[in-house]
Amino acid sequence: MRNTSRLLTGAILAATVGLGACSDSSGPSTTPLSAANAAEVGDAVASSADLAIAAVNPIVPVFTGGFPLFSTGGRSLGGGLTFAPPASPPENCPSASDLTDTDSDGVPDNAVWTFSSADCTETDIEGNRSVVTGSVTIADPGLTPGYDLGLNALTMQYFESGAATPTLKLVMDGDWSLRATSAAIAATQDYTYALTVQGERVTLTNDLTVDFTAANGSNISWGVPLPNGTLEVNGAWRVASSQETYALTLTTVTPLAYDAACQGITGGVLDAHGTGGTVRVTWTDCYTYTATFIAD
Repeated sequence: MRNTSRLLTGAILAATVGLGACSDSSGPSTTPLSAANAAEVGDAVASSADLAIAAVNPIVPVFTGGFPLFSTGGRSLGGGLTFAPPASPPENCPSASDLTDTDSDGVPDNAVWTFSSADCTETDIEGNRSVVTGSVTIADPGLTPGYDLGLNALTMQYFESGAATPTLKLVMDGDWSLRATSAAIAATQDYTYALTVQGERVTLTNDLTVDFTAANGSNISWGVPLPNGTLEVNGAWRVASSQETYALTLTTVTPLAYDAACQGITGGVLDAHGTGGTVRVTWTDCYTYTATFIAD
């Protein structure tokens, strides 16, 4: 789960911080798409595609013994700020409810992991504090391989030494579900991330369906990285700051080619339609893409 979560959180941070840094003074109403902002929107949409890959990774999330959803690996967040969660989380963080797994498939029947400030605060040698609160639920959907995940005000705050106000705060709410066979994985996502960095708040809301199909001759197995295949991402996507808001509909025009060696997208076309037109993101190689504006 840790590598997947690092990608997930890193992609969120790249998308939201990138948009916040490019804000203008147009106010919080929906920002029209244009040739001028196509590149920044394209970057955010490409990050959302990376998020989609993370969402369909065939690994059951495990929360005991750490902060997996916050593992950014020391990623720079801009403005000289770098965040990395504790390497050795507190022993009792998080506390877990019943982890019974009746069918022994690796997914607990209905488990809750609770993060509390009393148990989930870590202070480094410089006096900086990382605090995690909220809860996560994992439930077994039954005979179909997969899981249902719920994020309940799951909050990470990072306080620089002596500060009463967090330098970074990330709040996650919502849910997604994953269902898999040996040939395909389907995920539905309905969640919100609210990220505040040095007083600037940005929210990202996804209401998406993600479908992955393994390439001919390849099989999907739990606990094994995704094989080559194709990815489709469709649904509503919204990112908002105090200064600009993008409300977009994502539509897969040409299935996105996922390459296991690249561990990313190497081809395909994803459209983001909003006020004023469409930003079309076209991949041509491993993590290589272009963003083109198409006016309505």
